[in-house]
Amino acid sequence: MASVMVDSANYRVDREIKYTLYDVANGKKTAVGGSIVSPLEGGGAKGCCLALPMKWHSGIKLQVEWGEADRQQIFTEKYIKELEIPRYEKPADLYVVFYPEHEVEVVVSVAEPGHPEWAGRIKQSPWNQCVADFGRKVCKRATPKAGLSLEELQGFCTYLKEENFELTTCDAALRECIYNYEDEELCKRTAWGARKK
Repeated sequence: MASVMVDSANYRVDREIKYTLYDVANGKKTAVGGSIVSPLEGGGAKGCCLALPMKWHSGIKLQVEWGEADRQQIFTEKYIKELEIPRYEKPADLYVVFYPEHEVEVVVSVAEPGHPEWAGRIKQSPWNQCVADFGRKVCKRATPKAGLSLEELQGFCTYLKEENFELTTCDAALRECIYNYEDEELCKRTAWGARKK
């Protein structure tokens, strides 16, 4: 047996997933992994551990139980699916991969989504697949924003200048805003506007 990490990927642009992974071998149900996976998250949140045979054989089964949420609500529906681990040449990290329409699969892969050696059915990372399917703006709206919100940014640079602080923090906040909202004028107008009371 080989000990491998458990990871996940979410190709959904509209839902966050909270899941638990169970080993259901020998008629027992043992939790072996789980996580909360943001929309378009594609690997990197590895958890320990799952034992896989050095040589694959049929009948290695896992069960995935999950729920979903969007920005407004946590949905009450719970989903359960039993999956057989697909053939692999050598043990590697096991990924639980979520797709639209409540589809899920498990993948044993030596590489993360988007890497040329990724073993999943969609070869691109969740982010790149989303951009190819829906365009950059739709995908950016689905991912958490870094930095200050527009409300928090209101008058931020004006405040720093009036209080004689270094403006490097203002520059960084503006870069984050422009990246998040793709609207330089909006960001500058907000940051250099009237100070927030």
